[in-house]
Amino acid sequence: MDSTLFKGIFVRNLARLYLKNQKAAYQQFILANVQSALAHVNEHHQFGCNWAAPVDVPDFVRQTAGLDLVNAALRVS
Repeated sequence: MDSTLFKGIFVRNLARLYLKNQKAAYQQFILANVQSALAHVNEHHQFGCNWAAPVDVPDFVRQTAGLDLVNAALRVS
């Protein structure tokens, strides 16, 4: 569970770092991940642990990390 939560914290802070230094690789990483995650949500628009695979267990930790990813993508766009 901790590793899933860390993913959200990581992308949230990576977006903050991108806003400070404008390093294109950070923006590309976040946008590629959000594109993949949104392509793999289930019929209820829920996220799984692996953003490049179908939803495994749609728990609150995965949804929090997924929303952190979406918010990060909005910030860097």
